[in-house]
Amino acid sequence: MQHELNSRFQAVEAYVTKARASTVPEEIQSYLFRFGTVLICGYIERSIEIIILGRLDRRAQPRILSFIKSLFKRGTNYDCHAIEDLLSRFDQDWKESFCIFIDKNPDIKDGVHSCYSVRNSVAHGGTGSVGSARLLELMQVSKRLIDGVVESTSDSARKIRQNRSDTSKRHNKK
Repeated sequence: MQHELNSRFQAVEAYVTKARASTVPEEIQSYLFRFGTVLICGYIERSIEIIILGRLDRRAQPRILSFIKSLFKRGTNYDCHAIEDLLSRFDQDWKESFCIFIDKNPDIKDGVHSCYSVRNSVAHGGTGSVGSARLLELMQVSKRLIDGVVESTSDSARKIRQNRSDTSKRHNKK
């Protein structure tokens, strides 16, 4: 799973690097930057699918996995709220861990929302745009978001949450 996520990010990173090159005319860069938001959002959406299917692959029956794959075929803007909703459908602990992560990193929530705003504007004929530095920032935010989802859905995160819960219960009994 991690290799596939890394490969997808590297492809987006390579695109953003080329689009930001000083040899590209400014007018063309504007179009390339807008398309960059499309690629970043696609990276987020596909990565969420990879993570969820990767986590369920060991647990779910093939028919269930097939059904879940079909859900991802519908286009969804995976902003932080949509990710929370999705995670809660599979495991409440995943959602809680992700919410804690987002609370500690509010810039991620804002960045993802911003990226989708530009992407949706462009997709529907609007004039949304983004500059070179902001595109780079949005790309980095998307990577941090996906890393946060990976961590939030990991077995180690579950153990940490369970230990906190057990400790809290012991303190409450005293």
